[in-house]
Amino acid sequence: MKIFHVTFIIIISAIIISGCSSYGNLVVKSKNESEGTIEKLIKNSDDYDIHHFGYGTKFVSGIIFNPKNDNKDLLLGDMWMTINEPTTISDIVTRMKGSDFRGFNPTLYKIVGPDGVFYGYLFTGWSHVVFKKINDDTMSVYGLKDPPEYLDSKGVLMKSSKL
Repeated sequence: MKIFHVTFIIIISAIIISGCSSYGNLVVKSKNESEGTIEKLIKNSDDYDIHHFGYGTKFVSGIIFNPKNDNKDLLLGDMWMTINEPTTISDIVTRMKGSDFRGFNPTLYKIVGPDGVFYGYLFTGWSHVVFKKINDDTMSVYGLKDPPEYLDSKGVLMKSSKL
């Protein structure tokens, strides 16, 4: 009976470990490193495919910087919109940093695959997003929360009740 329990635990552990091996991660950058790097990313925006997640450019919960000249790709959903202008990127970053929403603390993260390979950067105030590996060079991005602030159907500024 004991052997059965041990074998069962080993099998379940192997399934859990192998299931998690196809997910990417966010690596937190230090505050000093983050401040300097976000400005460098904006300055060098021509080197990246840049997208924001949210409702227009005023209500954003994340910005992805996907390097153009690497063989890695991030598949984004419908709410991710392309940004081409450095001034727009800068305005969004400033607005995100100025948010007073409790629990929304914008931070710059490195996006790495399950094997530790660099895919890009994510600037967001949320700490949870899912990166699922599709193949050796592609990860799908999903699960980022909506922006903490948004306009309702009457144009009234609302704050998300979700943390």
